[in-house]
Amino acid sequence: MTDAELDYELVPVEAATSESKPREPVVLVVDDDAGISTALRNLCALNNIRCIQAMSVKDGIEAVNDLEFLDVVLHGVLCDVRLPDGPGYQVIDFCRSRCPKLPAAVMTAFPDDELIRWLQETGVPLLMKPFSVRSVCEWLERARGYSAA
Repeated sequence: MTDAELDYELVPVEAATSESKPREPVVLVVDDDAGISTALRNLCALNNIRCIQAMSVKDGIEAVNDLEFLDVVLHGVLCDVRLPDGPGYQVIDFCRSRCPKLPAAVMTAFPDDELIRWLQETGVPLLMKPFSVRSVCEWLERARGYSAA
């Protein structure tokens, strides 16, 4: 079958993507507590932000690699500190090694000295559990405004 016989027009990828509607911002949430993950996913949805979820450091890093492979721009990363396979801020370190200004925040109810040192070194904000809906929404707005360009 030749191009003349097709029922549709072949559109170059550049043309198709430039005219398509803008993509929703994408935020990665890494938390092993299903209740908190669900609440954060719902807050993202209410703010028209796509939420990618992971439950461990390993899964969070794999999600970042998958998003990069798919050319999806990550707008922020929100991690619990205490995860089954290590501190969640390792995911933030991984993300920021690629994109130093990426909005990020850590969540915990139990900050320790190591975390406090890391927060001071990186300037990443801490959301103390239980956190308010307002504090999460304010962080989501900052992530929404992020541009990798």
